[in-house]
Amino acid sequence: MKRIIPFLFFLLSFYLFFPDKSIAGHTGPGAEWIGKNKALFGVDPEGRLRLDIEPAGSGSLSIGREIRYAPDMQWEFDVHMRYLPSDQNKLCVFLYQENSDRFYYVRIGYQGDRKLGLRRHGEVDLFARKAIDFGELPVLLHVKVTLEKNEKWTFYSRLDNRPGYRLEGSCIYPIKEPPASGTMIFTFYYTKTRSDLFGIGPVTVSDYVSPTPLEGENTHETDEKEGEEVLPHLVNIEPVSLDMLRFLFDKPVDIGEAVFSISDIGDAYRAHYVDEQTKTEIGALFSQEMQPGGDYTISYKGLCSERGTPMPPYSTTVRLQETENEADSPGNAPTGSFEEGEIVINEIMADPKGLTALPETEYVEVYNASNREISLAGWRFVYGGVAKNIGEAVLSPDTYALLFREGREIGTETPGLKVPMKTFPAALANAGKTIALLD
Repeated sequence: MKRIIPFLFFLLSFYLFFPDKSIAGHTGPGAEWIGKNKALFGVDPEGRLRLDIEPAGSGSLSIGREIRYAPDMQWEFDVHMRYLPSDQNKLCVFLYQENSDRFYYVRIGYQGDRKLGLRRHGEVDLFARKAIDFGELPVLLHVKVTLEKNEKWTFYSRLDNRPGYRLEGSCIYPIKEPPASGTMIFTFYYTKTRSDLFGIGPVTVSDYVSPTPLEGENTHETDEKEGEEVLPHLVNIEPVSLDMLRFLFDKPVDIGEAVFSISDIGDAYRAHYVDEQTKTEIGALFSQEMQPGGDYTISYKGLCSERGTPMPPYSTTVRLQETENEADSPGNAPTGSFEEGEIVINEIMADPKGLTALPETEYVEVYNASNREISLAGWRFVYGGVAKNIGEAVLSPDTYALLFREGREIGTETPGLKVPMKTFPAALANAGKTIALLD
């Protein structure tokens, strides 16, 4: 069956790059992948951009997106690695190009080194590389690079199972002739046997440098010590459906007096915390659906910090776009539309160590609360904003399914249908991650 996945293309301050099922044929204002090699790229079942080739030897292929430049910039992207990178199997992400002789890029993969590098033209590192322990493979790496006042470069990385970022380095290297725009280019270097090492996506480019929580750092305690409150900042806006938006902030917010709006539609009739504990994610429901291809102004006002300090109003202009996601038709199980609450997340086991009555494997339990058999084929488990296909499991009425990482022991005595997933997170964070189900 086909599912329409909406996403927002920010016309002003944000660019959100979501790989499309048809890279070569993708069109849309400001949203087209470019490059003579783009027909050789595809999207894997997890929604990540990968090379789609069977090479006869070694080589490199590139694909890119046009972006605008600003004095303050922030690039964020996820890199999924099935194997350890190397000098022959590496990824270079070109962030900024002043001219043909001056450019800046992230490199993942060095000969004999498990390191990351932020480099400039001439293959020169902006600062010394640090060794990194990727741990268990495959691995999901979050990369963040910031540019401030056209001169200060800072490079961060975070493994998916870590709560905070690691500072890779920072330096002053001025942009001498800042252009208005350029191309963000992903260059994949491959060998005959390993052309599918890297998966990319999603990618965010912004003209705002957001706070970056580091490993072992409590940003809220730091703010208290300094005596000056740093107000929450909007990190992202995600369309859950055509009539619902999710707002993600970097700190807890108070929505008691908040009003969320979409131009031509009006105010949200309901706003709620997606996670009552963190209070950083807000779901806003609207009485009408947005129309694909339409331009909308999304805004909010009346938000406060956790301390009750008013936050400034915010608005941005976006274009709603859609991509089609193909899913295999489930066998003989009923398909079609599902009512809210028929399949629910019933339990999250994020830290089972020491609990003798339960398996030591982390898992998520889902429950079929309906009176019918439902196939999970085409359903996706969302963790930290990344959707992962569940598989072909069929769940009977009033029964449970346990989602866990393939290859780990779940225990035959544990009740529920066992659903091992290759892409289940290697470790579930105890806080700060969003978990959801998408049909």
